[in-house]
Amino acid sequence: MTARRKRRGPDSPSPPRVTMKSRASLLLLSFISIVVLSACESNRTWPESRVCPEVATVAPGGNQRFQLCDGLIADSLINWSTRGPGLIIQGRYHAPLVVPAPLRVIVHATPERWTGVLPGRAVVLLSPGSVPGVDSCAGPAQGHVPERGEYVYVEELPVAIHTVAPSYPDSARAHGVEGTVLVMALVCASGTIIDTYMVKSIPELDDAADHAVRQWIFQPAMIGGLPVAVWVAVPIRFTLNGPLGPATVATSH
Repeated sequence: MTARRKRRGPDSPSPPRVTMKSRASLLLLSFISIVVLSACESNRTWPESRVCPEVATVAPGGNQRFQLCDGLIADSLINWSTRGPGLIIQGRYHAPLVVPAPLRVIVHATPERWTGVLPGRAVVLLSPGSVPGVDSCAGPAQGHVPERGEYVYVEELPVAIHTVAPSYPDSARAHGVEGTVLVMALVCASGTIIDTYMVKSIPELDDAADHAVRQWIFQPAMIGGLPVAVWVAVPIRFTLNGPLGPATVATSH
C-alpha cells in the first residue's frame, strides 16, 4: 500500500506562519531577558573568603600559617601570594631574615577556579630586626645574606660533613605517619645553619626534621676560593619499617 499525503480541504485551518514582525518580537524578548539576568548578576553580592588570622605580627625569620576561616574551599585549591617581602608556601608565610623598618605585607588567597567566593586577604605586620647570626652568615665577597628563594651562583656546592638523624615522634609512629619532609636550610659561609623552612611539609614530622637539620654542619659553598652562604634542600625520610635519616641531599644555590 502506498502512503498518500492527505490534501487539505478548503475549510481546513492553515498552519501558523512566523512573520518578520513576530521574529523581531521574539529576539527583543530574548535580548531583554539577557539584560535583566546580567543586571541581576552584577548586583549580586558574592561572599568574600575570610583568611585567618586576619592580622598577624611576625618577627624577622619567623613564620605564620594562614588558612580560610570558613572552609568553603579546600586548602589545596587556594593560590597564595604576597604583596611585599617574604615568601608564602601552602599558606605558610615566611618573613625575611632582615627587616630594616616596620613593614606591612598583604597576603592574598585566590581560589584556583571560580567557586562563587571572592579572593580573601590578610595583613602581616613585620617587626624590625634580624635573625640571630645573620650578620656573620654571608661570605666575605657577599653583599648580603640570601633571602628565602634567592639564587646564588657558586662554583663548588656545599657538602654535609656532619649529619644528625631525626627522632621519630611517638605520636606520628602510633598513627602510621611516614614520608619525606623537604627542609630548606641556610648554610652560612662558616658551614653552620641559622635558618630553615619547609618546602614539603608533613605536620606531624616537621618539627623532628627541622630539629635534626639545624644540627648539621657543611663544608660551605665556594666561589673564587671564598665561602658563600646558600640555601640547601635537605630531604629527611621517615619510614616505619626502615632507617631514618637524609635522602639524597640536593642544593638550591
